[in-house]
Amino acid sequence: MIQEPIEPTPAPTGPTRAHRNPEKWIAIVIATCLALGAIVVIALAANSSPRSVPLAAGASAAPDAAAKLEGKGHGKGHGKGHGDQNPGKGHGDQGPGKGHGDQGPGKGHGDQGPGKGHGDQGPGKGPITIKSISGSDLSLATEDGWNRTITATSATVITKSGQTIKVTDLKAGDEIRFHQTRNADGSYTITAIEVPTPKAGGEVTRVDGNDITVEQNDGSTRVITVTGSTVYTLGPTPGTKSDVKVGTAIDAQGTISGDTFTATAVTVKLARVGGEVTAKTADSITVKEKDGSPKTIHVTDATKYAVKGKDPASLADISIGDKVKADGTLRADASLDAVAVRSGPPKPPKPASP
Repeated sequence: MIQEPIEPTPAPTGPTRAHRNPEKWIAIVIATCLALGAIVVIALAANSSPRSVPLAAGASAAPDAAAKLEGKGHGKGHGKGHGDQNPGKGHGDQGPGKGHGDQGPGKGHGDQGPGKGHGDQGPGKGPITIKSISGSDLSLATEDGWNRTITATSATVITKSGQTIKVTDLKAGDEIRFHQTRNADGSYTITAIEVPTPKAGGEVTRVDGNDITVEQNDGSTRVITVTGSTVYTLGPTPGTKSDVKVGTAIDAQGTISGDTFTATAVTVKLARVGGEVTAKTADSITVKEKDGSPKTIHVTDATKYAVKGKDPASLADISIGDKVKADGTLRADASLDAVAVRSGPPKPPKPASP
């Protein structure tokens, strides 16, 4: 069978699919552009991220470093104690600087008395002294010119050396401390006035009759006058004036009139000597101190002993090689007159390490 030739299919002459849907192709192009734009943005963001830069010497890496720097310049708040004000480093509405509410500047003791500043009393240095008295009104001053007048009431508690006194017992020249409360209207009521007991002390450098010269902690000297009524203590035990010797340290309480300090009580401080017993006699113990130097301890029938395992104890219970500690007063040659001696057996030697 002879097949008829097949004619080729003619190419379409009408519009293509793309030509038939131009809106679809426009959407595809726009989406492609948007995708490319997003990629460019991400790349730029990666390149612009902050890089780590080494800090200069002394710089801080803390995130709040700027805040800390801005915090400088606000002073020290309210100082140290200001009457009924709370101490601290706050500024309230006062702004930067050393603010003190209504108290006045200065480091002080609130309503307590002397010091650097006195709360609402105003700044001042040194003790508060009564300059004059008019009835119940006391005119006060400090050495740097501060002054104030306070009024004692029937409810004000006034004490001197621990004893209750009256306002009429106060006198010009007395050093005082006072306490007060603040009233609702801003005024103050004086609740207590204290006349502290004057004190003096130091190392005795001279004893001349009733005058005892001491070198105080600041290197200055002071004369302490004693009387027949002065009470003496030797450490915790009763003492006598003979216990006050050159080289001993004393504390005294008394009264001041002008430049004269008169002692009502004198306490002789006890010195301490200790070490290993190297020799012993009927009235002395020789010890070797930690630095290897010898020291003599003088004992008497009045010396009290405390020996581990012995009750009562005596000088006979102390042996060569024992460790002792003695309290008493030093002589000019640095030997000790013992008031009390404590002793125990020497510590056993430590075992040799393997």
